Amino acid sequence: VLPLNDTRLFGFVKESLNGKEKIIVLANPETNGTHTVRLSNVYNIMGTTIVRDISPGRKIEKVLDHIEYNLEPGEVKLFYIKR
Repeated sequence: VLPLNDTRLFGFVKESLNGKEKIIVLANPETNGTHTVRLSNVYNIMGTTIVRDISPGRKIEKVLDHIEYNLEPGEVKLFYIKR
């Protein structure tokens, strides 16, 4: 589980058994209300500066080391790497 700035949000990191893939999942489980998620040290968490946003909805073109993003109700962000 990732420590996030807002307890109404949910986040975790998952790594494949062979260590070649890793994903950060950030979610706003609420049905009303946009909430801002702030996450620092993304590159350190992922182990690289090349991180892709594979979210089903609105995508961030360039994932930066510090993320500050407004999560819409029910929105999920997926940040992924493959080595």
